Amino acid sequence: MPSCHSTNDICAGLAEKEQDSTGLVVITDFQEKGRGQSGNLWYSKRGENIILSYYLNTSFLDVNEQYFLSMAVCLAVSDTVEKFLNTEVKIKWPNDIYVSKKISGILIQNSLKGTSMEYSIIGIGLNVNQVEFPIENATSLRAISGKWYLLNSVFEILSIKMEYYFKLLKKGNNQKLKNLYMNRLWWLDEDHEFESKGKKFRGSIKDVSPRGNLIIDTQDGIRKFTFKEVSFIN
Repeated sequence: MPSCHSTNDICAGLAEKEQDSTGLVVITDFQEKGRGQSGNLWYSKRGENIILSYYLNTSFLDVNEQYFLSMAVCLAVSDTVEKFLNTEVKIKWPNDIYVSKKISGILIQNSLKGTSMEYSIIGIGLNVNQVEFPIENATSLRAISGKWYLLNSVFEILSIKMEYYFKLLKKGNNQKLKNLYMNRLWWLDEDHEFESKGKKFRGSIKDVSPRGNLIIDTQDGIRKFTFKEVSFIN
């Protein structure tokens, strides 16, 4: 689509009509109301970045293991970035992709049916050719390498990686997904400062649960946090 208000919303509408479909993708040059994690806005210049949403049938996945989907998507995006930059790429919990600065954000919306998933809408914003950002903590493929990239080429690699990791997920290779995810996890086993409910504390990330809880070893013992309960400070 040349432009739309939100690829996730368009994709969700199509999913309702195409419930027998195993998957589809909506891609746009410009998104008027792009959303990020926790209701944040996603800023992207027209025609310079990858802005898309995948619809995937995830009825095979148990609700209690839904974060394995996030792991698969994060790995697909980080592999794509690494393919074009040939540099270390990290995943910042819960699902941001970093090359020193944030280069991609992911928003996953799951439709549940009882104890199982029904389908998932996966919104991905990947900064490709944009070099000016409204926030300091953002970068792009071009900002790092100085090269201009064909968006179709990036899209093709991303979709190939998505299919690869989604097939691993569908086959139940959850441990392999987690091992690969943990190898890329930002701040793993490092001492850092965090904040939760207005209080700062030091600790080190030790694990991420199948439901997506971040597990941090602190001076008060092991603590678990959901998506909006903890912030990374320094």
